[in-house]
Amino acid sequence: MTEVEPSFVPGESRSSGESPVIEAPSVEDTVSVASAATSSMEGVRAIAAEDGNSVVPQTVSGPPSAQVEPASEIPGDTRTAPAAEDGSGPLKMNESPVSGDANVSESEHPDMHAEVATLEAAPSAAQARSLKSLIESEVTGLRRYHRQVLESGEVEAIHKMRVITRRLQAAIDLLEFKPDHLKIKSLKKRLRRWRRSLSRVRNYDVFLTIVEKEKLARRPAGRRPYELIGTELEKRRVKSLRKARSELDHLELDNLLYRLGLALDPSELPGPAMKSHFGELPQGGAANLPLIEDEPRIAARAFDRLRQRLAEFQAKALSTHATNKPAEIHQLRIAAKRLRYLIETISQMGYGDATRAVDWLKTIQNRLGDLHDIEAFEEEIIRIAARPRFVKLHMAEAGEMLQAASRFLARRESLRAKLLPVRVPPVLGAASSRLTRSVSAGSNPRPSD
Repeated sequence: MTEVEPSFVPGESRSSGESPVIEAPSVEDTVSVASAATSSMEGVRAIAAEDGNSVVPQTVSGPPSAQVEPASEIPGDTRTAPAAEDGSGPLKMNESPVSGDANVSESEHPDMHAEVATLEAAPSAAQARSLKSLIESEVTGLRRYHRQVLESGEVEAIHKMRVITRRLQAAIDLLEFKPDHLKIKSLKKRLRRWRRSLSRVRNYDVFLTIVEKEKLARRPAGRRPYELIGTELEKRRVKSLRKARSELDHLELDNLLYRLGLALDPSELPGPAMKSHFGELPQGGAANLPLIEDEPRIAARAFDRLRQRLAEFQAKALSTHATNKPAEIHQLRIAAKRLRYLIETISQMGYGDATRAVDWLKTIQNRLGDLHDIEAFEEEIIRIAARPRFVKLHMAEAGEMLQAASRFLARRESLRAKLLPVRVPPVLGAASSRLTRSVSAGSNPRPSD
């Protein structure tokens, strides 16, 4: 039986030189904000280089500007190619989907994870936007890509809808107070449910990209196993998309938008029956000021949330090792996502630039996603190739695919050793410290004129 050697080599460096390693920060380097820390390839096939949901920023006179950190360029090929689920840019088709050491300098960014400019560019102080404006633009994008998912089920629409649910979740989280009059917890659960409805479809898009790459790397005589696997994955994607469309058929955003004090169009304003059901909109600290416009109170929430998210991530980075279970490593990736999207939201609100810190979080998040995708792909191959019916019809090809899966397993362990434990660079703590000081100042109401 011919052995199949996967050309997809996790951990293989794409660059000509070795990536520099950031040493673990000393106690002196750790900012006080994070003192509580001691107590999938994440890609899909295609993403447009232009994000259609960008909105002209609105200038607000709320938060003070923090010290602006110099932005670093993110290298990357902008051609249409596989892209990461969380908003990452294109993967060059002649490169390996997974490579490199996660513990790289915060100024280095692999081409496969270069972010789309319109999604990721951190605004300057002059471009500061209110939280209300951010939420409105994200909901507009969510509506658009939701329609596209239902109508076409395209890879890009699925990718964009998942990204927007994450950004929207980070934004509305800043409106969650006790008591939770706006029902923010319920809304965040809905966003997670919608995202998870598309997770399976997104996974199949990633698997199909890997299979296509492997197939093209083979001689024509050796492509048959990958063609069979690709056909099976396509069938499973269709089935998963059908199920996701059924679950996403009616999002019912309007009533939730009303609770936030938003109505994107006059036709969407709730009638008397809905107003009677939900009652009056919760007010902020100032008289007759909706909570979504209460900047000092939102800034106070951002202050607490940033300290919490940073401490959670740093604690998990210290405690997660190569020997941990996949679910435990996945929790580290979730912590990185939560911190990243929170920092991006706070920066967009005008509290300071943290581009380098966000770039480093993207790199870690996506490389942990690469590891997750390898593990999920292995499991999917085994599930398909080990089915009695598949083995009976394609015995030789099934054996070759299982051999390929075993090689992915060995390389997965090598990638784990390179990625973990994650060493947090000082730039993350420094950026978080600056943002924390800025939002702390913004949480103090300014005296009325």
